[in-house]
Amino acid sequence: MTASLPPLYATWAADFLDGPIPPESNATCDDCAMVVNDSASDDVGFSASVKCCTFMPELRNFLVGAALLDPSSEAARGRASINARIDAGIAVSPLGLGRSAAYDRLYDAVPTGFGRDPALLCPHFVDERGCFYSIWHHREATCTTYFCTHVRGTVGRAFWSTLQHLLKSVEESLAAWCVREIGLDGELAIGECDDATSRAMWGAWYGRERELYARCSRLVASLSWADVARIGGPRVALGAEQARSAHARLLEDGAPERPVLALVQITPRRAGRVRLSTQGGGDPLDVPEIVATLLPYFDGRPIGEALDDIRRREGVRVEPSFVRKLSDFGMLRDAASGDPT
Repeated sequence: MTASLPPLYATWAADFLDGPIPPESNATCDDCAMVVNDSASDDVGFSASVKCCTFMPELRNFLVGAALLDPSSEAARGRASINARIDAGIAVSPLGLGRSAAYDRLYDAVPTGFGRDPALLCPHFVDERGCFYSIWHHREATCTTYFCTHVRGTVGRAFWSTLQHLLKSVEESLAAWCVREIGLDGELAIGECDDATSRAMWGAWYGRERELYARCSRLVASLSWADVARIGGPRVALGAEQARSAHARLLEDGAPERPVLALVQITPRRAGRVRLSTQGGGDPLDVPEIVATLLPYFDGRPIGEALDDIRRREGVRVEPSFVRKLSDFGMLRDAASGDPT
């Protein structure tokens, strides 16, 4: 039902979502859709050696502990990469493993580095089968919800973005709850700090980082979604409601009642195709060039009238499912919904 999620999050999502999460089958790690293999293409894609793994995740304490406690042989390299971050002692706090200030500066200084710059490579990356995330079953919200392309275009992107915000809220709430349960209090942060501040944060747990993380993992592993919602409070409750709403739209399969053309940029491609894109920065859509000539027919009248007019004037039969796809990718909107965007 929720195979796209790590096991812990999949268990909770089965309770707060009203159905399965459709797979993002276009986003393939083994054969990355963002790597441009055609030298004649003018697309700027990811580097095949790093792909979207140019990101250092902030891992909350219970996820760190789960990775350390994972006894499987396939998790061995994940345990090693987690241990290396702890041994380095950079941004290691009771709340989890953060990023160094140097990494954040580098990330901000190279705005085109994502997907391309090896200096930004994730410490849990393993170069195997095209790429391999060594803590895959214990990944955090960003790595859980990021897809380079979406089957349902803006509809899919909206769902995963909403779910990311919810899971981030969950992670922050549970990490803070864990340290309170363990008996730590005072000012805690997940970022980089000096040694004196670090010792003060860890208190009696200083030098026992792995033990604390394992304890946090065991605490969270026993929680139901009802427990998580109670601990997270209104912020998590609101996030869950927004995720349910975005998920319901993701499961809808009907075409818009009164499709109307949105603001679309049309870029010529090769072999009789064009690329449609929107100002919102959503996924582009490559289609036969005739589609560009059909778009003005969608002017807010009922879909049946628009499709009949296209068939009569252009001699082209357009299926409602294709109209839905254009709507999914933001090229059309439903005038019947009253949504001006």
